[in-house]
Amino acid sequence: MGLTMKEVISRLSSDTSYVSWFNEVYQQLPDSATISSALAAFQQTLVYRTSPYDLYIQHQDSSKMSAKALHGVRLFFGKARCSQCHKGADFADGDFRNIGINSGDAGR
Repeated sequence: MGLTMKEVISRLSSDTSYVSWFNEVYQQLPDSATISSALAAFQQTLVYRTSPYDLYIQHQDSSKMSAKALHGVRLFFGKARCSQCHKGADFADGDFRNIGINSGDAGR
């Protein structure tokens, strides 16, 4: 959002509607934990099923996809093997992975 958490808290706390909603849902004023929770809940409502890719997958209708996009799909599921790890509707399998950064981190 281009704001620090301190700025977000300040803005939400100065709006009586947001204060009321946070009190109703979280029984407290907006803070970093409740704002993060509210944003996560909102993001879970964002479901798009009508993108050209979605239409292609659902109906095998490639007419809405560009040649470059179709080439990318073929690479993703073929030679590039992206789909080996990026699976399912959200392209994730729920596992943690080490993506090659030499940090000692095992993938979390």
